[in-house]
Amino acid sequence: MLKKIYLFIFILFITTSCSQKRHVVSLEPKIILPIQKIFSNSTSININIIDNRVKKFLSEINHNGKLLTINLSRDPTYLMKEVIEKQMIARGLKIKSPSHFNVFVQFNKLEAKIYEGTLHHNIIVNSSINLIITAPNGLIKTRSYTRKFSTQELLSANNIKIQNAVNNTLTDLISDMANDQEILDFINQNL
Repeated sequence: MLKKIYLFIFILFITTSCSQKRHVVSLEPKIILPIQKIFSNSTSININIIDNRVKKFLSEINHNGKLLTINLSRDPTYLMKEVIEKQMIARGLKIKSPSHFNVFVQFNKLEAKIYEGTLHHNIIVNSSINLIITAPNGLIKTRSYTRKFSTQELLSANNIKIQNAVNNTLTDLISDMANDQEILDFINQNL
């Protein structure tokens, strides 16, 4: 009888500790760099981050009657700063302060909506970023990048499936930024 009580307490302890586990999704998108080096390292830029996200977590999901918060393994604003720095260096620009150009990265949205049914789930990820570039002559160029990723699969959503959806979305967004010629044209025209 005593063994049954200890077994029950052990099982109760394990299930409650697992249900209170914080859900974290690893943020590891592929960083895509531009192919063409345009500038000769004499033009400099300064990069600033502005986090406009209303919710700092990725998602909330109702799982077995409990509201679970899904967080990211790292701050996506600093990830985007790192991405833009690498893309600008690949283009031949120098990162320093003070600089010729100021780049403001407005991180507006990174959220996932997760819907679970009895036999399948839907994951919809939305992301939005603005780049605002100010030239030495006072001119301003704004570029907006948005990506939406949607997937529907069998069974319930898990961290790996959510992670893949988020990283696919951000990889596509990063690719859009790497291939954007308008930023380079603006910097070239306002040197």
